[in-house]
Amino acid sequence: MPELILRDLVIKKLKESDYNYRFLLRSKSHSYFVKDYIASLNDDVNILENNVFEVNIDIKNYNEIIFTETYHGSMRISRQFDAISALASSPNAPKAWLLVTVYYHSFFCANLIARLLGRYSCYFAKEQISSIISSADNPDRYHLDHGNYVGHYISINNNSVKLKFRNEGDRPHHTAWKNLCDKFTLNQEIVDPDRLNRIKLFKDIINTGSNRWPVPSEVRNKWNYSDVLLFSKTGDNIAKEFCSMLEQRKDISWASNRRIQPDHKNIVASVAYVSSTLNRSIDVIKNKILQ
Repeated sequence: MPELILRDLVIKKLKESDYNYRFLLRSKSHSYFVKDYIASLNDDVNILENNVFEVNIDIKNYNEIIFTETYHGSMRISRQFDAISALASSPNAPKAWLLVTVYYHSFFCANLIARLLGRYSCYFAKEQISSIISSADNPDRYHLDHGNYVGHYISINNNSVKLKFRNEGDRPHHTAWKNLCDKFTLNQEIVDPDRLNRIKLFKDIINTGSNRWPVPSEVRNKWNYSDVLLFSKTGDNIAKEFCSMLEQRKDISWASNRRIQPDHKNIVASVAYVSSTLNRSIDVIKNKILQ
């Protein structure tokens, strides 16, 4: 299933930095959030060109970042799951708002998994960018704008992890799905046709380059912003399959159907499938990291 592939990818990445829970401080301090850590550095930052910089992080501190990001990220995911449960049990809550809540749960999951796989989508405020510029090696006087940056795990050398950040504009939701899709690779032969179908469907749904299924953020945009009628009984009726998947936990059987088509009801249900899949991934991954 997709969650097992994501689990294996994260475990492989953890091995690269020799992650070991027993050797960590486990302080849970915000100073070990990746963007706060970078903004507090006094050196080890190089500005390579306009809106592009590189940072070297001591491998021990990098593993502390992994622990801290996972601890707080999984807590936020758990609280968002509580919100889903509360809305799903409310007969008067519009299903459109339930869908938006489920979307944000999947978005938080996608962000955390992408970070653990070495892709960091971070918003750097003006004061954080000013701090980075003041401590960086920048002989050519390049500038950095505040805003959304995507950091890529480049390499490990001399007990140091190198990350390269680039300003990629103000599309954090699109970036979250692109980051996850780019990292979601299938390197093993899958014999079970139902499992293979679930994996291919998941990949197709989160693929920002796919013309078949809209990515979850596009579904969220339509239901939250574009069509006010979806907050009426019209939306409630379209979301029946979506709600059934949440209540009966039948996302696996839904995704195993090889004849499934991206009609209105299934497009909404696809958000529940992604959310459930990523939630299972997080449950397994956080146990590996947080012990």
